[in-house]
Amino acid sequence: MDSFEHQCFENQDEDSEMFFAKCKKNPGHHGFIPINSFGMQHLPLNHRDPKVLKLIGLVALITVKIESLATSPLREVFFPGQKTCSNRKARMTGSGRVYYATKYVKGLSDNVKHPSGRTTCQCRRCFGTASPSDTWWEIAIITASHLVCDYLEAKETKCYFFDDKDPNVDFESVVYVNVEEDKCILNCITCDDTLGDIINKSVNKILLLWSKLHIKYKESEDLKDFSFIVSHPHGAHKHVSLGKCLEKVQLPECEFGCYFSYTTPTCPGCSGAIVYLLGYSGTAGWSTQPVHSRTLGGVNISGVGYVK
Repeated sequence: MDSFEHQCFENQDEDSEMFFAKCKKNPGHHGFIPINSFGMQHLPLNHRDPKVLKLIGLVALITVKIESLATSPLREVFFPGQKTCSNRKARMTGSGRVYYATKYVKGLSDNVKHPSGRTTCQCRRCFGTASPSDTWWEIAIITASHLVCDYLEAKETKCYFFDDKDPNVDFESVVYVNVEEDKCILNCITCDDTLGDIINKSVNKILLLWSKLHIKYKESEDLKDFSFIVSHPHGAHKHVSLGKCLEKVQLPECEFGCYFSYTTPTCPGCSGAIVYLLGYSGTAGWSTQPVHSRTLGGVNISGVGYVK
């Protein structure tokens, strides 16, 4: 059966611990390692590279839990016949990752004006106050479109870093949605300069590490099939899961466009998490990796990525 992997909370008395304990897909979650205890010993023998371990740690820093609190009437049009929450007011959770981060100071980023022309932050903390911050970050977050399918759902979506109890960033706008690719990019905003700086530095370090590791992995058939996912299974804490790429399916209309099947363990709540395949990369490097989308006949399937 084809099934998306968001976690649906229909009732107020349901929580992530309950679903984690009662999981039918991966009882015991032996293929999931909590990020705080993940170490070199968990990597396959021929992948025990300090650079890979460092990459996974950096990826965890920019991985977020996505919480969608609204259901758009267009969902039934975009995803006809797909199982979703029966209650329109139900809460759905999934995963996502920072796509890029941009810092603005008095409305300028690298001497380029903000598209809106504004000069102060418009986050929840600043909006409507007499002294909004003149320094803020705009953080693009990528997830699955079957988790957040349009503006109506996006404006009721929350993003959580570092397993925090409260959202760290506020929704600003929808950058991109493509149902066929199962991809959604949200633009979020915060005046937390420390958070923005951590995210931006992590993204830049990942960019350098990825380019070095990709050269090594793409040239080795023994290494190329390795894949990993950092996600929030069942809306719980961040976990790492490791596996192998089974098949790459090329889209006929696009040289780079493709999707993958893989053994990397996933559960409900993993929708939107990035599937990292070090042997595959696109013109934009690590940022074109696909999101985890669904299971099909018991096999995990990604959304569309732009890699070769």
